Amino acid sequence: MNSVPQLFVQTPINFRPDRHYPLLFSIHWRHGNAISFMDYWKTPRTKTDFIMAFPQSSQMCATDDYCWDDEELAKRELLEAYQKVIQQYPIDLNRIIIAGASQGGRLAIEMALSGEIQSNGFISVIPAFYEFDPSILKQANHFNLRGYMIAGELDPFTSKAVEFYRHCKENDFTCELTIELGVGHAFPEKDLPKKLDQAINFVLN
Repeated sequence: MNSVPQLFVQTPINFRPDRHYPLLFSIHWRHGNAISFMDYWKTPRTKTDFIMAFPQSSQMCATDDYCWDDEELAKRELLEAYQKVIQQYPIDLNRIIIAGASQGGRLAIEMALSGEIQSNGFISVIPAFYEFDPSILKQANHFNLRGYMIAGELDPFTSKAVEFYRHCKENDFTCELTIELGVGHAFPEKDLPKKLDQAINFVLN
């Protein structure tokens, strides 16, 4: 069952249309929606310094729940949403982060590494990895990207995140991985805004 793709944009406190802002383009997880996903990304820095964009998939998996299962369609919708944001808002094209969680976290990594969306890199929370092609990391080095992953100790996907991190190191791709103790397939509750701001600082460094 499909709906229509949507895009929700939040501008920072004291937004000025004559100033260019960094962009956090954040992709919701499976069985979620953009509205409920927004709150996770509100940090001291994003609330004052960033334009944040939250695309919502057209692919419904339950009432008010959406997914990105058709990846060809998903990537097309995400690229269209990104183009709309940079055309309609004053974005600093030299400071763009693609972010996401779970299924959206994996898509954020893939779209950053492939260069399909211009960015400085990715922030991926509990990325839902299955398989991946390490050769894409060699290509990504040409884009001078950086990545940051936050995984849960009890998340069954974390072993794949660790494997991906190892491939990053082997291919000289700049990436950090933090594993949250006692956390499963969920955002860590303790100090989340602080941790996300640390990730932002790392990617934009």
